[in-house]
Amino acid sequence: MTRGFCEAEVLNRGSKSKSFVLKMITQHLRIHDPATAEEGYQDLTTGLDRRLFPSVEGLRNTQRLLKPRNPKLETIKVEELIDDRIVRRLDERGFISRLQTTYGFK
Repeated sequence: MTRGFCEAEVLNRGSKSKSFVLKMITQHLRIHDPATAEEGYQDLTTGLDRRLFPSVEGLRNTQRLLKPRNPKLETIKVEELIDDRIVRRLDERGFISRLQTTYGFK
């Protein structure tokens, strides 16, 4: 399952799959304006770490966005949620770099 998540993330960010990702954004989010879809794609792919390891900053942002719906989330220490052993192992074995080459992720 982790391999599938890694591949999906690299596919979303890869230059070879940009048209496919834009098509999915427009279809599934029902966006009719190409400029808006392009802006969403840029948000999805800009400023992301080349590595696929979970980040404390990303989890904090998710926590911040979800707190209004569930105030109990404020008590969670996101640092304690991260266990990157599986992704680290995939990275060490070259799996992630092979995906990045396949999908044109730079």
